[in-house]
Amino acid sequence: MRAFALAFGLLAAVPTRASESSAVAKALVAQARAHFEAGQFELAASEYEAVYAQRPVAGLLFNMAQCYRLAALPEKAAKNYEAFLRAEPNAANVEEVRRYLVDARAAVEKRPAEVAAVVVEAPATNFVPSPAAPAPAAAVASPLDEPIMVVVPARAGRAHRLVGGAMTLTGAALLGLAAYEFVSANAAIKAAGANESVSGLAQTNRNVAKEAQRNGWIAGVGAVALIGGGGFVLLGMTF
Repeated sequence: MRAFALAFGLLAAVPTRASESSAVAKALVAQARAHFEAGQFELAASEYEAVYAQRPVAGLLFNMAQCYRLAALPEKAAKNYEAFLRAEPNAANVEEVRRYLVDARAAVEKRPAEVAAVVVEAPATNFVPSPAAPAPAAAVASPLDEPIMVVVPARAGRAHRLVGGAMTLTGAALLGLAAYEFVSANAAIKAAGANESVSGLAQTNRNVAKEAQRNGWIAGVGAVALIGGGGFVLLGMTF
């Protein structure tokens, strides 16, 4: 389910237009996802490259790099990790991508030494070696362990924090207005009790009751805005 959700995010990242090129891009994304899940990483990478040629979405660079890394092609993996970091320097998973890039570069530097250490010996004359047991097939990494990811830019967190801050300020202002109206109403009642007749005092009380009801609504809306704004700020801090 996790792999499906991430791959679906990639489909959403490709702009949808009622055009033939858009349909081709979606089909290639679906093929790349299927080949990735089947362990055909190099083929999946080539299909993501074809999609990127039509829709240059930065998340596709990360997907290509993941495919090349699992296909044991560290040179191409490093190239695409570098391109992704240039395109999305503030991506949410930037530290993870940098670690992948360090590992890929280390693998590139290690390869010449491994090749130089291989020694090939010619078989002895008239000696026919017995067939060796086939080496066990290398385990293919599970797509669940190496997910295809589409990175959400850090701009989403900033938007949540800005909206939350505006809501918090609005809520605080409304609560302040309600408190001011409450103090003014109490002052009006005291003034009426000292200066007005019984009938005038009754009318003042009715007016104050209406104001109190209105202030209750203002205070309620202010409290909701204040609490909701705080929630948006906290949510924005998690991106």
